[in-house]
Amino acid sequence: MDDPNYELIGLQKELRRFFLRAVNFNIKQVSHEGISYFNKDLYELESYLTLLKYEYKVNLKLDTRYFSANILNSFTRNPEQFRSYDLSLPFLIHLCQQIEHDSENLVKVIENFISGIVRKLSYPDLVLTKTGTTRCFTNTRFGLSELRKFGLVYNEEVIKGISKRVMLPTPLGYLITLHQITEHRMKPHQFLPAKSDAFSFNRPLNKSLTYLFNSGNEFLNSIINKFSDTKEIERLLKDVLDSYYDHVLPFIKIREDGIQVQEKELKNSMNKYYKMLRDHYELSYKLKRILLDYLEKNKSNQSKY
Repeated sequence: MDDPNYELIGLQKELRRFFLRAVNFNIKQVSHEGISYFNKDLYELESYLTLLKYEYKVNLKLDTRYFSANILNSFTRNPEQFRSYDLSLPFLIHLCQQIEHDSENLVKVIENFISGIVRKLSYPDLVLTKTGTTRCFTNTRFGLSELRKFGLVYNEEVIKGISKRVMLPTPLGYLITLHQITEHRMKPHQFLPAKSDAFSFNRPLNKSLTYLFNSGNEFLNSIINKFSDTKEIERLLKDVLDSYYDHVLPFIKIREDGIQVQEKELKNSMNKYYKMLRDHYELSYKLKRILLDYLEKNKSNQSKY
């Protein structure tokens, strides 16, 4: 019996031959003229495909830059997209593993994050929104806003008297990440929640904040016992944790169906909390070094992204 996708397979082979011919006869010569001819043909081909999609009204708004077996298989199901609260903790762990935290790199950082979790995505995550942005990209940005809202990523950093937006995790953001990667795994995609048949997600940030709310000093002690470098900054870490209990946790209530927030009270309290955190930028960078050193030492044990 013929493969039901034999036409698609044949088309893929023809496209591969098209690229091979272009490389052999044009780009291989590294001539500007040759590359221009190839780009011209490629532009015409892509434009024709776009025209066909609009003519037959199929896959009009899917970002095809991202591909995985899970995305491909999701077309035969009725999958649910990942929401911002599903992506917030995985993105925090991704941010903590970055070398630089300048907001100018936000687009690149999010794109790298999406490339890292692509094996878990399904086609609703790739829908282009009205603004032309991929849905999972937009939801990751909303996830970043949630991290700022709960004091896990700085709102801003003052550099030479100038307030500058950054993506730097706060000390507590690093502490949660240190706890998660030692208790569970290291890769952000491994922290995405599983989707049940009823699409009821076990939201990872909720679990982290619930543990923080219930564990008391157990949370901090588990980190200090695993990382000898944290011993010398134990007092500072305790101050940060105590401040979080004073300024943030009183205004959030964690339930199975989500986090209930006293918005006005939390916002007012967070303004005070972030001012206090400005004295702890150096602590964030110390924790970043501890985290990156740990990841480097354990790189051989990490599965591929």
